[in-house]
Amino acid sequence: MICDIRMPKITGLNTIDYFPREYTYVSVVVLTGFPETQMAVSCMHEGVVKYLAKPVAGA
Repeated sequence: MICDIRMPKITGLNTIDYFPREYTYVSVVVLTGFPETQMAVSCMHEGVVKYLAKPVAGA
């Protein structure tokens, strides 16, 4: 699942907490326009598999 940190109605942090706990088979990727090193480290500790900053270069 791809989510941002800053979203309307729910934060990415709520999503990062919810999905790994309730849906262990779902990997979470953060794609954000607000890259913050401390936030990236925190997300990775919570189980996020990738923390990407916009814009992301294509392959």
